[in-house]
Amino acid sequence: MKLWLWLLTFVLGVAVGASWPILEKRYFGPYLPPFLKSQVHAVSGTVVRKQRDPDRLLLTVSTELGTTLATFKEKVAEVDLLIEEGDEIAFDLPRYEPFVHDPEILRVTKQAGGSPSSRSGKSLPAETPEPFYTTPSSETGTIAPPESSESVPTQ
Repeated sequence: MKLWLWLLTFVLGVAVGASWPILEKRYFGPYLPPFLKSQVHAVSGTVVRKQRDPDRLLLTVSTELGTTLATFKEKVAEVDLLIEEGDEIAFDLPRYEPFVHDPEILRVTKQAGGSPSSRSGKSLPAETPEPFYTTPSSETGTIAPPESSESVPTQ
């Protein structure tokens, strides 16, 4: 009986040790103290091309080490709104990989120059006029607009 207990403990330890790199970041990461968490390795580059499919988003990112194709199947709408072609993006990857699936985005830096409306092709809404505020007039106790120096007589 002792042999089975030792063997079961050994197999369980090997299974946990082998699956730790996968489970640590996804499930245990938020609960671990900082000294047990894995190091962040930022792989950054420029978004060269963006393609939106109904169930996924593909980003082609040119990095110093090569080109990476990032496929997002979770939070597709949010990532699509956040990232445009020409933006600088940094992923949390253990090393450079040519194909990554749902990488963690560390940072997005928008491209220099141009307004947001020129990048997306959509126009921004027109400027709204300043609201009309009224202030009490100290002379007669009536309310008058701030630009007006005349006071409205009370009856």
